[in-house]
Amino acid sequence: MKKIFVILFVLFASCSSNKGAPNILLYPKAVSIDATTNRLFVVDAQDNNLSLIDLTENKIVGGEVLLDEESALTLPQLPQDLVAVNLDADTTRLFTIGNGPSPRNQIVVFDYDSTNGLQAAAISPVIVGDLSTDADDLLSGLAYDATTSTLFVSNHSDDVVRAYDVTTGTEKSGSPISVNSQPSKMGVDSTSRRLFVSSLGENSVSVIDLDDLTLAADSVDVGSPSVSVAAATNDQGTVLFVVNPIDNEVRVIHPDLADLTLSSAIGSPITPPAAGVADSASNLLTGAATQIKASVLADGTMVGALTQSTGDLGFVNVSADLSSFTQSHVSVLNGQGAFALDILNDDSGNGSVVYFAAPGGSAVSYVDLNTQLYVGQIL
Repeated sequence: MKKIFVILFVLFASCSSNKGAPNILLYPKAVSIDATTNRLFVVDAQDNNLSLIDLTENKIVGGEVLLDEESALTLPQLPQDLVAVNLDADTTRLFTIGNGPSPRNQIVVFDYDSTNGLQAAAISPVIVGDLSTDADDLLSGLAYDATTSTLFVSNHSDDVVRAYDVTTGTEKSGSPISVNSQPSKMGVDSTSRRLFVSSLGENSVSVIDLDDLTLAADSVDVGSPSVSVAAATNDQGTVLFVVNPIDNEVRVIHPDLADLTLSSAIGSPITPPAAGVADSASNLLTGAATQIKASVLADGTMVGALTQSTGDLGFVNVSADLSSFTQSHVSVLNGQGAFALDILNDDSGNGSVVYFAAPGGSAVSYVDLNTQLYVGQIL
């Protein structure tokens, strides 16, 4: 059974359908929000497609892609992640990585504004490590800390996380940071000022102090390997959500940031229903779990939103006192192979809407994070 779920995860994370579709979005793989400008950028898994969605109307700007296979500007092949960073009132800087042909150890950077459209950024490409010795490295995840204007990239091959200034592209003091083996996706928690780094090679998640990169990364034992992590903090503490692709489960951890050895699990690992048990809306998992993001609601509830292969969007709702959680999912048409997601926060910084990409359904869907009900779809 473990092998089945690993195969499913790899399939939906890296493959795309060959079906034709009239949609503007063909095989959406990665998404990222610039909340300042209400922009959602979408990278397709192939064909060099990059699209822009206006979040005030939830429509594709101009009714066409910003990039396609005939464009002079090119995305990395086999895109793996995307981060949108607001530079000023009208400029969004896009950072993208991919695992196509060598050299893979570079971050392609674009700038977008409403006057000039999409352009190559002056700092592009940002070379991760050494171009001659690290060209074959696999870059697996990106994360952004707005407070320090820092972009983080995880290097699956070298077991490090590197940090770069988003304005200049220069590597920051303290970088690279050694982390647990085979790092993958990362999660920034701006409230606790920590970066959490998943590890496919170990049962611990690395924890990096966002305000002092010269400190060695610490580790919290989560009891399983991980491919995606996300964290949120309220006045009672921090909650860490962990996706384990080996056993297809989600774990919920309360990390003690003062002493990570005192960290504890909240409840038991969440697993799919046993064979023969009917599906229920109160089940989180209906397929192979892929990625997770987290946010805090106005009442202090901390929510982990989970994409999965079936297209259903799962939710783990941790009570404000961190004592327990509930789980559920919402079914979404055209959500097959759901992968990357991002959360739009409201003006108070609380989670509002979840957007996620589904390459198998050629769509970006959005769900209300408070009601946890399906709202709409962008094709």
